[in-house]
Amino acid sequence: MLSRDPRFILSANEVEAKATQLVLPPEIFDHSTPVAINVLAAVSLVDFGTDVLDSGICSIQEAIFQDMATIGEESNSDSDDEDDTNETPYTNESLASIRYCQPHQEHLTGNLESQSALLKTCHDSSLAGHFGRKKSLELLLRHCWWRGISNDVKLYVESCDLCQRTKSSRSRRMGKLVPLPLPQQNHQAITVDYVVKLPLSELPNCSRPFDSIMVIGDLRSKWARFMPTMESSTAE
Repeated sequence: MLSRDPRFILSANEVEAKATQLVLPPEIFDHSTPVAINVLAAVSLVDFGTDVLDSGICSIQEAIFQDMATIGEESNSDSDDEDDTNETPYTNESLASIRYCQPHQEHLTGNLESQSALLKTCHDSSLAGHFGRKKSLELLLRHCWWRGISNDVKLYVESCDLCQRTKSSRSRRMGKLVPLPLPQQNHQAITVDYVVKLPLSELPNCSRPFDSIMVIGDLRSKWARFMPTMESSTAE
């Protein structure tokens, strides 16, 4: 019983007795691996029906469960929903390439049953806690690879009913399209564009060859004028 009343303060003997009281003896625990990981991994493996999977896939699942204990510490923030349009094909410098199978990875191209089981392991298992796309892909690339693995992970996470109902997107909202105002008369609004990387061509009465074309167009009448120029030309 917890109380701020001084009448209920524990004596020194009572404090010592509570400190030495054991609920479970320490010898029943496996100190090499946290008990929670062993228990949850065992339960998850039963759920995935390991009796129909080969031993190689089961060993990959067990290795993934061990990695799940550290992936949260290595990455403090899960930014899976951020815009990654300009990302490289690598999720991290320490990870294997997504394009090719590495020597330490199991090649699973065409093995749809194993792919489905491992996707479920990395995303739906008790230890995974419905990781996002990046963390799920990171776990898979540590041990296996198949052609199109990145796209498969993305589609699997996006199709998860629980994630769609409970997780909110952290990406910025796209701005609304704002059309350009229509000009009311000719030459009120013009456009300037360049066609570059053309073969060098010489024109009569010109001292130097040209490799580009400057295109000036009128938005209303669609009138256009083409002028030879150089790609190295500046506003000056």
